[in-house]
Amino acid sequence: MNTLCSNVKFIIYPQIINFGQSPLTIPKVFNSTKISSTDIMQRTALFEKHKAMNGKLVDFHGWEMPLHYELGIIKEHLAVRTSVGIFDVSHMGDFIIIDKSTNTTSKSTDIVEKPVDIVDKSTNTVNGSVDMGGKSSDKTFQSLLTNDITNVEPGKCVYTHMPDQEAKIIDDLIVTKLGHGKYLCVPNASMIDIDGTWMKENADIDLIDLSDDLTCLAVQGPNARKLLTEIFGQGIENIGKFEAEAFDFLSNKFVDLDRMNEKDMKNNIGIISGTGYTGEDGCEVIIPNKFAEKVWDALFNADVDFDVFPIGLGARDTLRLEAGFLLSGTDFNRDRTTMETNCVWVIKWNHDFIGKEILAKMKEEKKHQKLLGILLEGRAPARTGSVVRLADSPDEIMGWVSSGNYSPSLKKGIALAYLDRPHIKAGIPVLLDYHGRQVKGVTVKTPFLKK
Repeated sequence: MNTLCSNVKFIIYPQIINFGQSPLTIPKVFNSTKISSTDIMQRTALFEKHKAMNGKLVDFHGWEMPLHYELGIIKEHLAVRTSVGIFDVSHMGDFIIIDKSTNTTSKSTDIVEKPVDIVDKSTNTVNGSVDMGGKSSDKTFQSLLTNDITNVEPGKCVYTHMPDQEAKIIDDLIVTKLGHGKYLCVPNASMIDIDGTWMKENADIDLIDLSDDLTCLAVQGPNARKLLTEIFGQGIENIGKFEAEAFDFLSNKFVDLDRMNEKDMKNNIGIISGTGYTGEDGCEVIIPNKFAEKVWDALFNADVDFDVFPIGLGARDTLRLEAGFLLSGTDFNRDRTTMETNCVWVIKWNHDFIGKEILAKMKEEKKHQKLLGILLEGRAPARTGSVVRLADSPDEIMGWVSSGNYSPSLKKGIALAYLDRPHIKAGIPVLLDYHGRQVKGVTVKTPFLKK
């Protein structure tokens, strides 16, 4: 049992937890994970659990979230790398998307869609919105995204960027295909309203926003699947990386993805996917709010022979940075294109999408900056906005740091930086301006931590 949680009283569960029946009573139903007030921050359904575990609560984009718990950021980081950690990431959004671009009879309340034929056309920009050619079939959900979400099987999860008409990244998303023309989309917390508006204005879709109704737990680390199997059974082993299965928290079993509709997801249906943002194996578990506390308690009371730790957002940032993953609002903020990032692989040129022509031109011309890693010699953490200079010619500015921190795994400072050509290759000695002094480093390919 996790000694970190010894001050919290938990209920002991059987090996496979029965979420829908006795011996436990279902906790109070949260009508919304958000608290609609200009005077107080928004809270997730697990806010009281974070307080009980002595979480250091801070303002994160208007959400009162745990930065860390009693272990502290560094030990929490290493716990995820060596065992398993549980993150509350319920501040992220949850959209069900129905692509009705060729189905004019579809209604927003009809979650189980009729089959559609998806046809994409080239893009043209008009004012702030995008004209996809004037035909309803041109404004598919696929036309908003760089990656291919149509030519994958149901149950597949896809990491993608959503660019604007100038090819600047609005947001990065995880999109899970639930069926033909039906998707679950997870936007970043600060982008829920912006993403939803953009999607509805530029694609012929029904968008059902369930962000207020669902809790998301990221269970990450080498022991994550062992822990999840203890709670949800052997079905966890059938969920591969970037794959997903629906789960009924009332009957305690995996069910068909077609159960992923507005009514059921507000009540008893969730989804478990082989995704995460730490560079470790694990799953993200999306849960109707009324089961959130029960699942949280079950995970920390599982009969396992390893420690299970709650993890705050501080360690989540250092973990994602070691993996070389982008942070919305920091590594891009409607100011960078996918071609400039280390995620060019999310562009699939087999379909038309907003901003495609600009990205194709950038690919051909090769004049743009590129995101690269920088490994520092000492423990000093690189900071956003730090100037990157060529060590052999300190007056020459190569670029700027977009995000940086101390790496608990490497015990050195690391950074992501956008660099000018011809400096976008590994092995170049650099200097970073840091608090009035210069710190030595070298450019490296990401991820920083090779798994």
